[in-house]
Amino acid sequence: QIKKCKSIFFACKKAIGKDWGLKARTTFWIYNAIVLPKISYGAAAWGMTPNKAQRDKLLSLQNQILKTALRSASSAPRIANSIISNSLPLDLHIKQKCLSRCSSLIAENHWTLATHTHRKTKYRTHMEVADGELRRILGKLYLEISDKIRPILNIDQKYTTRITQRKKFQVST
Repeated sequence: QIKKCKSIFFACKKAIGKDWGLKARTTFWIYNAIVLPKISYGAAAWGMTPNKAQRDKLLSLQNQILKTALRSASSAPRIANSIISNSLPLDLHIKQKCLSRCSSLIAENHWTLATHTHRKTKYRTHMEVADGELRRILGKLYLEISDKIRPILNIDQKYTTRITQRKKFQVST
């Protein structure tokens, strides 16, 4: 996915910024509208436990895009580019998307943790990691997660409609 996002970004850069490169606004649009959704798709499945190599690749992708947008020096630190552009580091953005989707799954009653009694490994599944993180963040509110809005029906409200005659309309010129 990271390679695809890099190729998409550089294809957009080549197509749009032929003369003097991309403007910052265009670069941020490409980043927010194309790269972020593409890279964070399916984050609920893998976003909580990226390994160091994945994390480094994500941050490298983000840093390349931010350097292009900000026209900063190649030696500029990643964190400085993130702060100047007011963007969350990409690995944290993906973690945020993962937790958001997981909380939606809980609210929709589609979240069930399978028990692994036969498993002999010491590693936890992605769902277990995400569930533990949600429980840690939300505490007592974990069981009360809901993003559903109850419909309000007000069928007794009376409406009146007035239609004026054509003669009473004033046309201003």
